[in-house]
Amino acid sequence: MSEYDGFDSMLEDMLRLAERLFSESVQPAPITARQAQEKAEPDELIESTDRFTYILNAPGYQQDQLLVSVLDDEIDVKAPDFAVKKHLAGRVDPGTAESKYRNGVLSVTVRKRQ
Repeated sequence: MSEYDGFDSMLEDMLRLAERLFSESVQPAPITARQAQEKAEPDELIESTDRFTYILNAPGYQQDQLLVSVLDDEIDVKAPDFAVKKHLAGRVDPGTAESKYRNGVLSVTVRKRQ
């Protein structure tokens, strides 16, 4: 009997378990409003010489559930169960705002006023 006999058996059991887990279809549990708000953080505001970029972690939403508004000095994001208002350290041109939502991350880029 080898010292590895028990290890081989354990490894085979783990592989069978992994195969079973990966073959089963798993549905994500619905999230509550509180969980959504917690997941929506952290956020980050990046300022460069000519623009602001606001990044918000907001997993579990569809793009059409996130309403983005850009005013002269703030970015507002609203979802069915949370709202975020980010004040900017300068004035921006709301007409230049671009937003993207990918893999649960929303990014909003807007140019500063000249």
